Amino acid sequence: MDRQGIHVGPCYTKPAYRGQNLYPSLLQRIAADYPDREIYIFTSDVNRASVRGIAKAGFVPLQLVVNDYIVMWLKNIFDRVTAFVGLLVLWPVLLVVAVLIRCRMPGGPVIFRQQRVGRNGRLFTMYKFRSMTVGHGGSSVSVAGESRITPLGAVLRRYKLDELPELWNVLIGDMSFVGPRPDVPGYADRLVGEDRLILKLRPGITGPASLKYAHEEELLATVEDPQRYNDEVIFPDKVRINLDYYYHHTFMGDIRLIFQTIFKA
Repeated sequence: MDRQGIHVGPCYTKPAYRGQNLYPSLLQRIAADYPDREIYIFTSDVNRASVRGIAKAGFVPLQLVVNDYIVMWLKNIFDRVTAFVGLLVLWPVLLVVAVLIRCRMPGGPVIFRQQRVGRNGRLFTMYKFRSMTVGHGGSSVSVAGESRITPLGAVLRRYKLDELPELWNVLIGDMSFVGPRPDVPGYADRLVGEDRLILKLRPGITGPASLKYAHEEELLATVEDPQRYNDEVIFPDKVRINLDYYYHHTFMGDIRLIFQTIFKA
């Protein structure tokens, strides 16, 4: 976090602004006083949707970042503890899947590694069980029934077992259980303006966009040009959903999304 920004809230604020309500007039005055600074709002009282409206209305001609330290702290503790417990409990499943991949899909690694775009645009290595043939050289957009997806890989992908190694990404802090799915470099570069606020979030294993497009590969298999449909329809819709999640996410809301994901699977 850039500590040179102007912090507005009950704990992080200049005395001149302490205790004042976050009306557009106050934010406009702060922006006029500090035209070269970003404004960070640190409070659990502010309504995210209202702040979004203030920013879009042009009252504050600066980036406006809404952050709730309590939610972030709870989410981080929950993620790491749950990921650690999950790895301890699920290691037999991980071992069985690894053996199956080694036996049924020889000639390649068990774990698939790929660079993804994480929080604040930082690249990290995401881990998944390999579900495709080695050296397929295909698109980053996967379609159900593709020849590069092996029969075992199709089963792993259907039941999301290929994503179990991402628990390690959650444990080390690269990912969260709930958040936007991490994109490959290139797609994140398409985010402009307000949409780039999504990059303030830690990417997740599941999320509202993931739930809506839980059967994305099957959907893409029904269209004539999967790559174009993904780029022009699915990706923009995911951006819209993820931006809405950025403004409205809560800790309990994340718990609900996790249960929805479990029971939907």
